[in-house]
Amino acid sequence: MKTKRFLKYFILIFSVLCILAFTGCDRNKIATPENISIDDDNNLIWNSVEEARSYEISFLFVDTNEEFTDNTRKTVYSLNNLSEGDYVIKIKSVAGEKGKKDSNYSSEFEYHKYYETGCIYQKINNDTEYQILKVGKASGVFEIEDYYRGKAVTQIANGAFKGSSRITNVTIGSNVISIGEMAFYNCSKLVEVVIPSSVTSIGKACFQSCRSLTTVNIPDTVDVIPEFCFAYCRSLASIELNNNIEILSESCFQDCSSLIEIVIPDSVKTLGVYGFSACSKLEKITFGANLTSIPDYAFFKCSALKELVFSSNSHIDSIGREAFSYCDSLVNIVLPDGLTKISDYCFYNSKSLETITIPLSVSEVGSFCFNKTKLYDDALAKNDDFIYADNWLVGCNPTTHKSIEDINTDTLKNTIVGIANSVFAGAAELKSVVLSSSFKYIGEKAFQSCPKLWKFKTLDDSIEVIGDYAFTNCVLTNITLGVGLKRIGSYAFYGNPQLDNNKLSPTSWIPESVTSIGTYAFKETKLWNEPRDGDGIVYAGNWVVGINGNTQSGIVLNVDKKRVAGIADYAFYKCDTISSITGLVNCRYIGRGAFQGCTSLASVSLNNNLTEIRDRTFYECDSLLSITFPKSLLSIGQYAFYKCTKLTAVLLAGTNCKTIGKGAFYRCGNIQELTFGNKLVSIGDYAFNQCTRIPSITFTEKVEEIGVKSFYKCNFLTELVFNDLIKSIPEGAFNGCIRLNEINLPDSIEKIGKSAFYKCENVSKLTLGKNVNYIGDYAFFGCEKIEEMKLPSALTFIGNYAFKGLKDLSFVVIPDTVKYIGQHVFYGCDSLTIYTNANSLLGEWHTRFNSGFCPVFWGAELDENLNVVSINVTKELFEYKIPGRMISAPVKDGKHLICWVDEANDVSYNDMSGFNKLENCKLVARYEN
Repeated sequence: MKTKRFLKYFILIFSVLCILAFTGCDRNKIATPENISIDDDNNLIWNSVEEARSYEISFLFVDTNEEFTDNTRKTVYSLNNLSEGDYVIKIKSVAGEKGKKDSNYSSEFEYHKYYETGCIYQKINNDTEYQILKVGKASGVFEIEDYYRGKAVTQIANGAFKGSSRITNVTIGSNVISIGEMAFYNCSKLVEVVIPSSVTSIGKACFQSCRSLTTVNIPDTVDVIPEFCFAYCRSLASIELNNNIEILSESCFQDCSSLIEIVIPDSVKTLGVYGFSACSKLEKITFGANLTSIPDYAFFKCSALKELVFSSNSHIDSIGREAFSYCDSLVNIVLPDGLTKISDYCFYNSKSLETITIPLSVSEVGSFCFNKTKLYDDALAKNDDFIYADNWLVGCNPTTHKSIEDINTDTLKNTIVGIANSVFAGAAELKSVVLSSSFKYIGEKAFQSCPKLWKFKTLDDSIEVIGDYAFTNCVLTNITLGVGLKRIGSYAFYGNPQLDNNKLSPTSWIPESVTSIGTYAFKETKLWNEPRDGDGIVYAGNWVVGINGNTQSGIVLNVDKKRVAGIADYAFYKCDTISSITGLVNCRYIGRGAFQGCTSLASVSLNNNLTEIRDRTFYECDSLLSITFPKSLLSIGQYAFYKCTKLTAVLLAGTNCKTIGKGAFYRCGNIQELTFGNKLVSIGDYAFNQCTRIPSITFTEKVEEIGVKSFYKCNFLTELVFNDLIKSIPEGAFNGCIRLNEINLPDSIEKIGKSAFYKCENVSKLTLGKNVNYIGDYAFFGCEKIEEMKLPSALTFIGNYAFKGLKDLSFVVIPDTVKYIGQHVFYGCDSLTIYTNANSLLGEWHTRFNSGFCPVFWGAELDENLNVVSINVTKELFEYKIPGRMISAPVKDGKHLICWVDEANDVSYNDMSGFNKLENCKLVARYEN
């Protein structure tokens, strides 16, 4: 009995001792690491343990069931060197003091190591995204991941892979939006690039000099191929351009010497100079319907080029200098209808070219376009006197050129429509030119410096254009011009000393069909040096073509008795003696710069049938007081009335004027009355810039376009009335209009450009149309009297300093649909409170957008009209950085807030200054009825 009792007590005592022993052992163990996590940079982090000498990290690689450990003295451990895959991780503290024991392992932590390229990344957009900054360790075949350490990879920075010789193949992740300038420049071993449809922009010289590149795609989201983008990619054999590309920029495919064929889609409107130059294997080009011109050197030295295919609906108007020169394989060409100009040296040294079809729309063929082509050399080999390209005379045998005395209907083919530029320039023995009825165009310098040429005659009425310098420095005395003539170019008959009105038909030898005569077309002729009247005015037929400087000061020019049909370009250039011009009742044409610099000219009466006031016509006529615009007027040219500082009224109401050109009334600081006609469509850049006295502007019903800085510093402007067609307020349009008191934008407005209303400091009311989606940098900078402003729900972009200095603005609601906010947007808005339904800075909201430290209510509840319904007041969602700063209440559709109600406690607040003391409550807005 005693034995049993003893055993029972022994077991009990032994158990207690064991428990005490084990408890003592646990007491010697140091603490286990806690709060284990992984940060954005792939670092494993945990709390420090005071008695730990180091930490042991245990890894189980789930994919292979392999276990391994590592040690560190820090509380941060980089996981970047782990292979891609799944891991189970645990950590224990390793004791540093004698008598202390290592901790137990922490609870297990699961982690997936994503594939990484080895590139160097950088956080962007408020640390919400990554861009690839540098190539890093990336090499060989690699894929740019969609996400890096849990965040989207959206950009490839400028020069990120520049000069890398290690990478060979790149697949770009589906979140990348933009590829920077020179991003893959000179990646010498890069063979293939796959670009996703997420990419919308590719930077300049992005793939330049990738000499091994054979395959690259351009997604439909890209609409511009920038300068030098694929230049010198000498292994690129083909490229497919998508149907959304609008611009192929300068040298974009220059020296892609393996390209065989290129199809330019209908969407392309612009091709840059040297676009495909030196593509030495390029055999075929197909041009889209909407390309407007082929620029200089576009296909220069494309030596294998054999075929040009033009759209049946081609809009190509001109072909530039040397555009197809040195294209040795071109044999036959059919140029498109609608083409008007073939520039100098266009097909020069294209050795195989033997036939070309030039459409009747062409009115100019440049100098030496076909020299050293087969059609040219064959003609020389046959000892032909003249060289023809289709229906154009494009050259003259050097032997003939030296000796020819007479050109007539028997000399030339009777189907020729034009003489190319410079063909007979310097023909020393040429005396007479009589052209058949087929001729329409005489090119620039066609007969320049023919020292014996005294006669020029056209049969019938065929000639339409006499080009610039066409007969400069000849000895013409006998001219017959047909009634079909439309244009006489600048310096066309300059330096013909015997050319005299009296030897021609005094008033009618310039046909009524002529619509323009260029600058100094008849200078240094007898008609110029010995004008027929004593007022110094130079006439050619019924045209005023100049003034010889002999006029007296204060002259009143009455040209009615001359029945003047037109005034040539720059005819009265800087003539400071003419005070007024009358009698222009028959004057149908006034040339470019006709009265430029006529500083005494005070008044002009225009022909009621005049349709155009051309560029610079009244430029710097700073005495011009008034002008009556005819009803027939269709356009006013660039800088037409620049610095007419005494002009008081521009009354276009009742006219048919559709366009007002760039700078048309620039610095006309005394205009006090401005009206537009109901046919007006566009107002050019700087059109009324610094017209400081214009009081009001009403944009008539058809105006669609307002130019950059068009009403800049119109200091007296108080009223603006827009129509419902204008979609954009461009850069600086109303910058500095300091008396403007209200801005009421219609719903048609989508974009407000940079500095559009900069320092309109008296504007007190601003209404933004509901479709505004873009507000540019400085757009309303310094509009300090604006008290209320409602941002529309369509808005996605707010530029830098957009609302800086609006010191009276009380509140603004920014919805989280706004994708971008620049820096210092609300700096100096001393009365402003910001409400937003975003919980924190969004991706492209600049960290200093609120650099003025306005109070911000984050996480506000908004209704569908962006009115504030309720707010949460917590430490996280209420930003109040300047103690004592006023907090302003929102307004709902013009109705002011009565109070905030804490519905949980049924407490109302109308003293906003106490909000900084509230915490962890939700307040509901109560507005006026």
